[in-house]
Amino acid sequence: MPTSSDLAGFRVHLTAQRRSEDIDAALSRRGAEIFHCPSMVTTPVDDDEQLPGRTREIIAFAPQIVIVTTGIGLRGWLASAEAHGLRDELLARLGEARIIARGAKANGAIRAVGLEAEWTSPEETAEDVLRYLREGDLAGRRVAVQHHGMGTDGLEESLREAGAEPLGVVVYRYVVPADPEPVRRSVREAAEGGADAVIFTAAGGSIEWLRAADAVQLAALAERTRREELGLFAVGPVTARPLEEAGLRVHVPPRYRLGAMLRQVAAWGIERRGGDAVPTAPAGAVAEPETYGDAAPSGPTAEPETHEDDAP
Repeated sequence: MPTSSDLAGFRVHLTAQRRSEDIDAALSRRGAEIFHCPSMVTTPVDDDEQLPGRTREIIAFAPQIVIVTTGIGLRGWLASAEAHGLRDELLARLGEARIIARGAKANGAIRAVGLEAEWTSPEETAEDVLRYLREGDLAGRRVAVQHHGMGTDGLEESLREAGAEPLGVVVYRYVVPADPEPVRRSVREAAEGGADAVIFTAAGGSIEWLRAADAVQLAALAERTRREELGLFAVGPVTARPLEEAGLRVHVPPRYRLGAMLRQVAAWGIERRGGDAVPTAPAGAVAEPETYGDAAPSGPTAEPETHEDDAP
């Protein structure tokens, strides 16, 4: 793979767990120094004892509308259902409902299991999904929501306000890492000048990173981001919000995708060093994934953003 040194010595702290190897490769090939400090980690589907019970509830609930927010979430849900002998029943229920896909990746996963989405959000946001559903009558409608990440995207609350009866399922969960020291080190070095950039891909990860900071460190972080001595990069506005509410300046790409954020990180790092930013993606960057938990520029929000796409 092509390499360069235009980011040589650029110190990047990565708070994400999912796709961290891809992010590391895309930036380190250009000379960046990556420090991994995941502020939240996911609980695998196989370890989630609550999921089979919620799946049975969804089957009994007989939803009239099903919202699929992420492809990886739907695949994980069906894998869990199969392991517990529930896949056929779940697929039958999904097939009876109007299926709404939050984006192209979700739609692809729907089609892969022989189902068809009534509508796919071109904006790939929770707000756009709600806007579409509100064009019809939601009063009394039973709506199942396959959430991304922590399930704090605001969909259930907004559906309830519109008169619907929502029931959500969280396919994977975020937990705080067993060892808090990497996150504490990240905050300390970011505040004291030992880091040039910090990358965030989910709102939960932003929140937990901030929890590791004391008042003095927060003040230092605010000053460093204001002076552009430190760059905080969030995959979308949902992920950025906790940081901004803490008084920190955050860079958010025009498109809420990992690839767009990596280009922004690289361009900022090169400009900060007095070089000329290249218009292409970082060497080794992969196809842009789903939005990491980020729901929308405004409206119901959590990311972790994910996308995110849908994970920290």
